[in-house]
Amino acid sequence: MGYTGRNISNQFTLGLDGWTVINEQGADVTEQYAIHHQGEHYISVTAVGNEVLYVSAPAIFLGNLRSSYGQLFGFSFRVAATEGVQVEPGDLILEGEDGLKVSARLNAQNNPVPTTDFQNYVFRLHEDPSLGWVPLLRGFDFQKLLTNLKAIKIRMNYAPQGTGLIDNVFMESALYDPRSPFRVPWVEECSCPAPFTGDHCEQCSVGYTRQRGSKDKYGQCVPCQCYGHSDSCDPATGICSCQDNTIGDNCDTCKEGFYGNPTEGTKDDCKPCPCKFGSRCILIGKNIVCTDCPRVIQGVYVNTVKTVTMVTHQGSWVLQLGVRSATAVAT
Repeated sequence: MGYTGRNISNQFTLGLDGWTVINEQGADVTEQYAIHHQGEHYISVTAVGNEVLYVSAPAIFLGNLRSSYGQLFGFSFRVAATEGVQVEPGDLILEGEDGLKVSARLNAQNNPVPTTDFQNYVFRLHEDPSLGWVPLLRGFDFQKLLTNLKAIKIRMNYAPQGTGLIDNVFMESALYDPRSPFRVPWVEECSCPAPFTGDHCEQCSVGYTRQRGSKDKYGQCVPCQCYGHSDSCDPATGICSCQDNTIGDNCDTCKEGFYGNPTEGTKDDCKPCPCKFGSRCILIGKNIVCTDCPRVIQGVYVNTVKTVTMVTHQGSWVLQLGVRSATAVAT
């Protein structure tokens, strides 16, 4: 079992296939500028003035494309006229989360300057400085960019009022298939040290979470803080799956109808409230105080006494506690 090769592609046979046209401000201007040439199976975009227009990739090319790391992204492209054609550093843009972004000139990686003939443009998705991606990223950050790819933008006009035509977009990738006996050679197989897990050691193991307050989802994993009332917590937020009649992000509060100190870390930290005429109580010192008795009753239960009975005596409730008693005063 393992990862098998997957080629993500668009040939624009039936339409735009989810591609949109956007301007430099990110506004969707597809209806004004995009033309699908059904017979020739390509998209053309023509600028009206000096604006810069891009085609933006659909969801099939976005998301977790970490298995495309080190592989190829490409397309066929031409312009309607070569006069004034000029390439720029932002001709091809990849955007990820947390502001991660790289871009490249159209003619980077030995690709040609566009002409009126369709030519193939191929870009390797890797941080090697010779590949022309700017800014330079560490290998970890380039993989992080591909792990949650938010946008791929391809510039369409290379001169004022220029026209660009694009076809045959593809991206090499891989797909996990437990039934496949083959494994593509470029997807790593990790043996993760504790407390990490996942195909690329990108997740916290059960019982661990990201360090509280850290915005780095790839940061250090620390033990869940649940005071012994849960074996697991959310790997991103640290919120515990509380048991033993506890609640709260860290299981540090007894749920309604129970009292005690759940931070002591034992399974019976939270005990049922001994309130005959109510369900809620709190612990004050060594005394258990029932807090939702009927208005005519206020109850105090002394936890050093084992037996409790409730009787009426001249209009007041009396807690008979073994050989001692405490009077619940009418209100």
